[in-house]
Amino acid sequence: MNALEYHLKALDIRKLIYGENRPEVAISYMNIGSAYYSQGDETKALEYYMKSLDIRKAIYGENHPDVATC
Repeated sequence: MNALEYHLKALDIRKLIYGENRPEVAISYMNIGSAYYSQGDETKALEYYMKSLDIRKAIYGENHPDVATC
């Protein structure tokens, strides 16, 4: 198994335990984006980075450090 597969499994587990709009799920989306980026798939990476950003904005608002780092 490669890193992407593990991150996808972690996402499934986190969504099952916490639900969709949680910081833990946003972290998984960010990790998946990073894995795609490492593989050279910038389009998929951006898709997952944006999912992470959307969750963080919904939870914290626009002016939070977790939104800025995302």
